[in-house]
Amino acid sequence: MNTRPEEVSTPEPEYGADWSRWSRRVAVIILLIGGVFAATLLGSVLSNVVMALILAFALFFPVRAINQRLPFSYNLSVITVFVIYLLVSTFILVNLTTSVLPFISSLFTEGRKNTIVFLEFLEGYEPGDATILGAEGDVANFLETIYGPLSSFVRSFQFESISDALPSLIDTAGVAAGTITGAISSIFLVNLLGLLFLLEIPGMFGWWQAVIQPEYRREIAILLNRVGVVWVGFFRGQIIIAALIGFLTTIQLLVLGITGAVAIGVFTMVVSFIPLLGGFIALIAILLVTLVQGTNTLTVDPVTLITLAIVPNLIMQQIVWNFVAPKITGDAVKLPIPVIILGLIIGAQVGGLLGALLAAPVMGILRVIVEYVLRKIQGGDPYPDEPEPGWTATGWF
Repeated sequence: MNTRPEEVSTPEPEYGADWSRWSRRVAVIILLIGGVFAATLLGSVLSNVVMALILAFALFFPVRAINQRLPFSYNLSVITVFVIYLLVSTFILVNLTTSVLPFISSLFTEGRKNTIVFLEFLEGYEPGDATILGAEGDVANFLETIYGPLSSFVRSFQFESISDALPSLIDTAGVAAGTITGAISSIFLVNLLGLLFLLEIPGMFGWWQAVIQPEYRREIAILLNRVGVVWVGFFRGQIIIAALIGFLTTIQLLVLGITGAVAIGVFTMVVSFIPLLGGFIALIAILLVTLVQGTNTLTVDPVTLITLAIVPNLIMQQIVWNFVAPKITGDAVKLPIPVIILGLIIGAQVGGLLGALLAAPVMGILRVIVEYVLRKIQGGDPYPDEPEPGWTATGWF
């Protein structure tokens, strides 16, 4: 009777080049130091990198939709969406420029005329002339304390020749040219980096699949998915807040009969995405438009018209930013209103405008990470009964 010989499996040789525990710790410390050093080097362009990442995140969703619904490769979908984005941005910029240039020209013309009249008034001002403006009593005394010093300054401030003013004019032109050049360079860099980040997403996804161990992929994927939900909720909240402010501004200016109310409302909506300074910029635009364009329906003096345009809008913005916006943002990132307000203050102090803009989503992401870490410390599955997100499937791109 023939017996089949037993198969003997040859054990695989053990890998003998593993680092010791001490070497691993040293490597982690070196990586942390290198990361801090790299962040220091990126300090001058860090804001551009962050804005490029935000742009890539915003454009990724239409890219993914085209990639799924049309017979386009991922790279072709990226190029298609990016070209559409550039065309739409250029169209909006050109139309905004063509509508704003006449207003700026009118503003400079009226401003120059009013400035000349005001300077002539100051140059010929004499004590007691405040009563000519209709002021009496304490109001006249108050105006006297303002117009007197201004009149003395205007009378003493005269250039002996054009050459005296030339250096300051050249310096001002140089600063303006440098500012414009820097802004154009930043816009170009943000768009270029955004395009490159979009194109590299499949490569980063492949790297993630190769580095993360299989037993950790599900929970890490769920963690990243929750981080993405925070960003989506934040962007949706910002759009709602900006649209609300723009809509209320448009309604207010239409009621006042201000020419160009819709355009100013759209401008207010756009600048409302800028934290802290957005409302101030919008108020300046409303002030200038009211001064130059006036009203088509009301018969009031300019001071009353400016008051009716600025004061209600300022009150509305304060109500929205202090009561409505924290509620919307807090619900989006699932944080209480006091935490949102405190984070906005800290973010503005640490990172300026960019810090104030990203304070809410960063705190929301920290909340998601802390929840994950605490659940891992307690032991067990941090996300029980929660399926792995579909985007981790092979061939997703």
